[in-house]
Amino acid sequence: MELRVKPVVDFMLPIWIEAEANALLRQYGETLSEPLVPPIKVEFIAEDLLGFSLTSDEFSETEALAYIDPNEMVICINLARSGYFDHVGFDFTWAHEIGHYLLNHFVEIGEQLPLWLQDQPKKLIHRENVREGEKYFWHEYQANKFAAYLMMPKWLLCPAIQRFNLRQWSSIYELAKYFNVSVTAMSRRLQELGLVFVSGKTLYGSEEEATGQLPLF
Repeated sequence: MELRVKPVVDFMLPIWIEAEANALLRQYGETLSEPLVPPIKVEFIAEDLLGFSLTSDEFSETEALAYIDPNEMVICINLARSGYFDHVGFDFTWAHEIGHYLLNHFVEIGEQLPLWLQDQPKKLIHRENVREGEKYFWHEYQANKFAAYLMMPKWLLCPAIQRFNLRQWSSIYELAKYFNVSVTAMSRRLQELGLVFVSGKTLYGSEEEATGQLPLF
């Protein structure tokens, strides 16, 4: 059966997306002969656990970082964006594309292509900057959440931060390097967990601290 991109993805709470990522991490952990530690080996997960071929090509006509083709089980990195990958590596993008696959962003079709699927691609392109309201915003939002949960699970991240001062950017950089993610991805994950609040270039312990609000108790 051929797969096409769903025009609209199913609603998913972040906690549900996190559960999907944790299920994959448990599967990954079962293959190891030692405790699971950062960085998560996304390449192994993609190829050995899920059966994807990881390839690369140069498609300069688009700003896309990569695409996933679930029919051929291929994830292809865009070498035209090599400057981006020189900085952050491939892993988060691979994890993002895996998210598209595991979060059911594709739908099976029969021999007769329904009208509502005729303009839907067989591949989903990773767009770095899709704004809310645009056609594939929720596809990209969910896949980015999945990648963050897969590469920075809170049960690995929370113990790791104990030796860092999260009000110093040098600590965020070290944590990002340890988990093999970008500084932006790490700071967003820490903020989502309520561990820091970023305002401009300054790190705070909370949004209340950043705005000068006093605690009630």
